[in-house]
Amino acid sequence: MDQFITVLDTFEKFLIYHCEITVGAKEMTDKPIRVLLVEDNPGDARLIREMLAEWTHPPFDLACVDRLSTGLERLAEGGIDVALLDLSLPESSGLNTFAEAHAQVPQVPIIVLTGLDDEEVAVDAVREGSQDYLVKGQIDSNLLVRAIRYAIERKQAEEALRKSEEKYRSIFNNAQVGLFRTRISDGKLLECNDRFAQIFGYDNRETCIREYVVSQHYVDPGTREQMLAKIQQAGEVRNIEARVSRRDGSIIWVRYSGYICPEEGYIEGVGIDITKEKQAVEALRESEEKYRLLVDNANDAIFVVQDSVIKFSNPRTESLTGYSSEELAKIPFVNLIHPEDRDMVLKRHGRRLIGDNLPSTYSFRIINRAGEELWVEINAVLITWEGRPGTLNFLRDITAQKRLETQLQHAQRMEAIGTLAGGIAHDFNNILSAIIGNAQLALDDLSGPSSVRYSFEQILEASYRATKLVKQILAFSRQHEHERRPVQLNSIVKETLKLLRASLPSTINIRQNIQSDAGVVFADPTQIHQVLMNLCTNAAHAMRENGGVLEVSLVNVDLDAEAVVGHPDLKPGPCLRLTVRDTGHGMDRAVMERIFDPYFTTKGKGEGTGLGLALVHGIVKSHGGAINVHSELGKGTTFHIFLPRLERDAIMEAEVLAPLPKGNERILFVDDEEVLVDVGERMLERLGYKVIASTNSIEALEIFHANPDKFDLVITDQTMPNMTGTELAKGLMRIRPDIPIILCTGFSETITAEKARAMGIREFVLKPIVIDKIAATIRNVLDG
Repeated sequence: MDQFITVLDTFEKFLIYHCEITVGAKEMTDKPIRVLLVEDNPGDARLIREMLAEWTHPPFDLACVDRLSTGLERLAEGGIDVALLDLSLPESSGLNTFAEAHAQVPQVPIIVLTGLDDEEVAVDAVREGSQDYLVKGQIDSNLLVRAIRYAIERKQAEEALRKSEEKYRSIFNNAQVGLFRTRISDGKLLECNDRFAQIFGYDNRETCIREYVVSQHYVDPGTREQMLAKIQQAGEVRNIEARVSRRDGSIIWVRYSGYICPEEGYIEGVGIDITKEKQAVEALRESEEKYRLLVDNANDAIFVVQDSVIKFSNPRTESLTGYSSEELAKIPFVNLIHPEDRDMVLKRHGRRLIGDNLPSTYSFRIINRAGEELWVEINAVLITWEGRPGTLNFLRDITAQKRLETQLQHAQRMEAIGTLAGGIAHDFNNILSAIIGNAQLALDDLSGPSSVRYSFEQILEASYRATKLVKQILAFSRQHEHERRPVQLNSIVKETLKLLRASLPSTINIRQNIQSDAGVVFADPTQIHQVLMNLCTNAAHAMRENGGVLEVSLVNVDLDAEAVVGHPDLKPGPCLRLTVRDTGHGMDRAVMERIFDPYFTTKGKGEGTGLGLALVHGIVKSHGGAINVHSELGKGTTFHIFLPRLERDAIMEAEVLAPLPKGNERILFVDDEEVLVDVGERMLERLGYKVIASTNSIEALEIFHANPDKFDLVITDQTMPNMTGTELAKGLMRIRPDIPIILCTGFSETITAEKARAMGIREFVLKPIVIDKIAATIRNVLDG
């Protein structure tokens, strides 16, 4: 057993020598040494800072904290070369202070600072792993700097030794290594380990030692004489390869390394079975076959660029670019890159070739054979290909991802304008309520045509337009729901084109392709009309100088999951596709990326507000649809709008005009705006109702509490000081649960019709309040 231990010891010495492991301290440079001082005494901290400030080669970068917890947090962040740790801190003291720090960051060398009365604790800390200790009051600048340098050097040496030992242990435990000792005179095996016995086909080392004679196992007898001559001359041999026979007669390759002990008469060394290495040619062939299988079936394009052309490409490269491998070998790779991205890609490639440390992964655009623009992400690696430099490239199609990013950016911009829209809607609708209400009452008081009647009619006309404007603003911000019903788009498209024909110049030719059996969508007819009018007028504007063709088509389509990627509001299934195409001047990419932004316009002053396409986008999204646009400068623009198609046609309801319904019930009317209370009270009285009005919600609750059975209905505003409309409604229903309530609002983000009804409120009305609408709503509540 002692002999075997000697062999192990010899093997360890040999491996350390053979692997040329060296342990040394890292040379100090002029780079600042980053020091963390954990010291709660300001005077001691200031003294150490002054000592370190005296040194500039190398300079010291000192950070000071006065608590162990703060110091541990700073150490955990990294970037500290050495820590100076006071053993007497407010929240920790003694050996526990060092133990806690050393346990958290064992890789950082720590020098403990101690007073004269606890030097013994500091010595214990050194035993536990501290690099050194310094006694306060006995420290000078030279001693402090020397201790810091030595601490760093010792820690680096320890780390190098640790890595060396790990490397040695890994080789010893995992490599197929045989250890042996043979007699010089005849090659008789004197000692070996189990792995050596296994290499030569023996079940155990005892049998191997008893039977094995090295000189009898060389396939070529001259090999031992050559190796023996070398080892006697040089004292050692390294990596001598020989063919030997195993116990069963099979031939294997073994690589020997060892040294001679002439006084003892033996050779000690290492034997490694390298048969598998000698089978490398076959293994390489199989590896290449597997590699080819992986590369040929990869989802990413994989190719090698050398001398500016693609020297090797996998099938995915061909399908992505549209070119065969033979064609790619003749086309400069730069020709595949989008012209706007070429300079960027070439500069990055050039910088990498000269050794600049740039991220290997980045994205740009390519143009495939069909002329399609694709976004790709590339990971390029410098390689040697057929003996010369080149790049191995992995290219991934990220076009769909980029489309999703664009959708997200647009959604964020629309959210911003939506906040503005909601803010103005409430006040604006209140103002319109007063204007419309008073104008309607005034018209009702007038008989026969007159200039006064005409003026009031114009006031109403302008007010209705303002009302629609508010609805349009809320529409593209998706904060307003329009009244929708099953709609056959054929008639809407045809009527819109008839209107357009009269206003367009004769130089613009309108072509329509309306599928006769185009399906039904659940939509607001007015909004669909707005969408088509906006797209067509924009198209006409693009062709106003040179004329052209405006083509409008409506067809049924069925979209699968792939077709709706990038359009989160659109679900796979049956859809209607409305297409508006023009042959105008087109748009570049910069304009296309902003066309749906509110207030963005390329038209001259007074020609456009920049709200048209933003409105179109909001309407389409609110209908659960999607909009695509394709345009090139000089080649025109095409908009595709997709709307979910109903599975079966629905019956279109016709609008029926009816006289204003009236009544004689008692109504409590509440609004904090006096002008609205005034017009509302008169409007309701004109309809025959008995009205008690209030501009204070708390007062209204008291009025109701005094005589709850006096009222048949309560109409209240939502946004009021002290008590909101919903809070008032709850108070009213606590007094009398069956009281019918109508809630009105100019705009509210906190209450919807569904929430109001869930609270027990009968109806939810959006301002401005129009007499015919409120008349019908009152009767629905009271008669329903």
